[in-house]
Amino acid sequence: MSMLVQYHQIPPEGARVRYLVCSLLQEVLKEFFPACRVFPFGSSVNGFGRPGCDLDLYLDFGRSKFDYQFATLGSLDSSDTVVSMEDIESASVEELLDLLASILKRCAPGCAKVQVVPSARCPVVKFVHKDTGLHCDISINNRLALHNTELLHQYRTANPGLGLLVFVVREWGRLCGVAGNSVGGGPRLTNYALTWLVVYYLQMEGVLPSVKELRDVCGEFCLITADGWDCSF
Repeated sequence: MSMLVQYHQIPPEGARVRYLVCSLLQEVLKEFFPACRVFPFGSSVNGFGRPGCDLDLYLDFGRSKFDYQFATLGSLDSSDTVVSMEDIESASVEELLDLLASILKRCAPGCAKVQVVPSARCPVVKFVHKDTGLHCDISINNRLALHNTELLHQYRTANPGLGLLVFVVREWGRLCGVAGNSVGGGPRLTNYALTWLVVYYLQMEGVLPSVKELRDVCGEFCLITADGWDCSF
């Protein structure tokens, strides 16, 4: 089973490449939004990613300061932005994504097949990083996903056996035809859904703490919210 995990998880060099893409993209966008930061999230960094999985990115324009475990290197810059913060605040998500796509097309030669997907559950700009072949999705209003990423990573760090069980269940689901959609959406369970089903099972068995138990440990003085959700875990 250990060989199964090694085969299916992102190797260290693959993780470094993903951080590199994130850093390069951040450098391009800082020319227009000097206070911005680009964060990787999801399976690329939570410990449950597989080789070839998409690179999910979150663009923070610098409207608020917060800590994130998987932040890329780079200091905050509070200087005047090329695109003013007032314009950012007044623009719609669709307008900001259109602007972001335009910047990537004109100023990021390493990004190909750039397109806005406004109809997604969380609107994103999709592109392919030509040098690595990574398919990337960048969002601007999905901060909750960062905390979700940290939560899954905490669970795997607290119980290394969780990763082993998740990868085994995923492989079982693929072989039985109940999980793994080859392209986009589909009728089968996603790897993400299977991961949370395994986490839930271990919570019910008392192996992993519930989110409420983690929240209680934090206490009232560690309140963290994102998009209206309590993320104090």
